[in-house]
Amino acid sequence: MSEVQAKSSTVTVTNGEEWRSAIAKAFLPMTAESLPSTGFFGRIDAIDTDDFSIARVTSMPQNINRTALACRRTPTDMIKVLIQRRGSHRIAQGEHRTSAAAGSLTAYNTDVPYALTLPQEFCADVIMVPRSRLKFVENAINDVHKSPLTLEYGTAALLSQHVDQLMTRTDEIPTDSAIRMANLAIDMLAVVLGDVATADRPSGVLLDTVQFWIRRHLADETLDPSTIADANGISVRHLHRLFARANLTVSTYVRRERLLRIRRDLLDPLLDRHTIGSIGARWGLADQAHLSRLFRDEFGQSPRSIRNGAQADNN
Repeated sequence: MSEVQAKSSTVTVTNGEEWRSAIAKAFLPMTAESLPSTGFFGRIDAIDTDDFSIARVTSMPQNINRTALACRRTPTDMIKVLIQRRGSHRIAQGEHRTSAAAGSLTAYNTDVPYALTLPQEFCADVIMVPRSRLKFVENAINDVHKSPLTLEYGTAALLSQHVDQLMTRTDEIPTDSAIRMANLAIDMLAVVLGDVATADRPSGVLLDTVQFWIRRHLADETLDPSTIADANGISVRHLHRLFARANLTVSTYVRRERLLRIRRDLLDPLLDRHTIGSIGARWGLADQAHLSRLFRDEFGQSPRSIRNGAQADNN
């Protein structure tokens, strides 16, 4: 077995042209658009081997495109895995449209054109690994691309923690140790995707993933079953069946999660200066009369009574 060559590197740039060159060199030929003309910042911290790479990318809002021409000119069998640390992203590839928030993992093929939208300043860990290093790839990649995994629990959480520590502490460890730790990350990734493929996303796991996505989007007043189902790569009918198996409805779950967060904020003395209306709007319930009715049904008190009681206890 030949010796694996590896290196770690950091690239920091302050203009768009250098950034386009940096991401093409670090990953694959692609374009970066909608970059700010002034005040730009981008950084890539990478561990590269002759087989795979793991990189932490920090930058500003932008659109990344791998075009059909780039795919033809630079064919590849690499799989790209995106662990979103801060910010969010949207991926369009073929017929699929996927949204993912911080705390999620998604994966996609790089031999097919895609458009990646990063609407906020972001930090993400990017794993580039050949298909041959992963088991059960095809089913798992398609599944995770349609419905990103939450990093809150299970093997995905362990992978996330390991990669985070590796990228944070690369400077503290010898190169040969970094190689071993990076290889361990690839093995862990294979376990995560293997779990997804062989289990075919059991209904309980998929329900957890959907509920995680909902909790990340409670502030969206337009949140409804159609939006939720589309974002998670399932039909509206399947979505309702998932919740029914847990003796829930989609609307009840969304309403309950919103009310719990509004109640929490009303009890927080640090938020006393915020009006009840603004707190309700923050969690997708801007109509105060409607909010008051929901509170009475859920908690037996109005929002104002709950806030007044908390203020009295704090005085």
